[in-house]
Amino acid sequence: MSEAKKTNIAIIGAGPAGLGLGATLRRYGYQDFQIFEQATIGASFKQWHPATRFISPSFTTNGFGAPDLNAITPDTSPAYSLQTTYPTGAEYAAYLKMVAEEYHLPVQENCPIQSIRRNQAGFELVGPAGTVTTARFVVLGLGDFHYPDQGAIEGAELAQHYAQIHSNQPFSSDADPQIIIGGNEAAVDLACHIVSHGGRAALYTTRTDPASTTADPSLRLSERSLERLAQIASHISVHPKKTLVKITRQADQSYQLTFDDHSQVVTRHQPLLATGFDVATSPLISPFFAKVDGHLALTDADESTTTANCFLIGPQVQHGNTRFCYIYKYRQRWAPMAETLLHRSNFAIDPEVTAWYMAQGMYPMIFSHHHHHHDHTPAADESCDHCHPTGCGC
Repeated sequence: MSEAKKTNIAIIGAGPAGLGLGATLRRYGYQDFQIFEQATIGASFKQWHPATRFISPSFTTNGFGAPDLNAITPDTSPAYSLQTTYPTGAEYAAYLKMVAEEYHLPVQENCPIQSIRRNQAGFELVGPAGTVTTARFVVLGLGDFHYPDQGAIEGAELAQHYAQIHSNQPFSSDADPQIIIGGNEAAVDLACHIVSHGGRAALYTTRTDPASTTADPSLRLSERSLERLAQIASHISVHPKKTLVKITRQADQSYQLTFDDHSQVVTRHQPLLATGFDVATSPLISPFFAKVDGHLALTDADESTTTANCFLIGPQVQHGNTRFCYIYKYRQRWAPMAETLLHRSNFAIDPEVTAWYMAQGMYPMIFSHHHHHHDHTPAADESCDHCHPTGCGC
């Protein structure tokens, strides 16, 4: 085996989270880090259905101290670069590549990390053909899209998950509606695709409330989804308080769906699951993080509570009931995390850079100025359980 390569900070994932943190480290003048990507920059976005777009709008407001909602640096804008308000996945991947090139980020593409091992100095990352990179710090920015969550549904393998639908495949266009399990962003997106192909859709959801008046976008359907839902209202039906527990294949090749209230539905078309994602199942994450109340337990600095110097970035970050599931939310964690990493590496932190991130709304004032500790008190009513890639960029 060849001699192990060394880096101080290893970032796994070249999506918006990994690249965003990398660009932040660069802005602070730091060089000793590597970004490892199992495929290519923005790979998860390239797998989106071609008709799927962001639900958070892009607009070039950077010059007025309000970065584009989908930007990963204060000085770039997907709206400006792509000339669109709601980017497709492929378009956003192109924007991410532009940022990586502009900031000269050290991204190793087609370099999947097979496993992570602890050692006395930190971590050993095992890559392709047994190559090893040692790092003092590991930051995990894996995208949700590679880890679809099928829930506790018996026979879930008989259905097709939202993440598996990559092309304009022909959907049902007969009188038998296409059944979708879910009622939030991904479910609405699927329903719109189906109706655009001349079909009908039936949404079975544990809960959904399009009329919600909460101000937190994480707790309600986005305005874009509400508009799209209104346009297809005559072609869909919504069945709330329905939790799917079992799918079986009948002798005539139809699908029987059984719900927790013992009701059943039979359909000729393969059911579609819009049941979210769970990156915590990744073998790169599960050994190093504890779970509390269904989410990964983190310190105030987004560090594992069980593994020192192992950090989490991206839409999976959650503190109490607050989940940072949109880009404009979780990008506020990068500058404080960069300062934590640099402080522990005895690297001088430029206060002007910190001030710049604060002025751009990408360093929230709820964080303290102690580089090794950042206080965060989540609002009691903030949570997110229905975001999907068109909102998260995950």
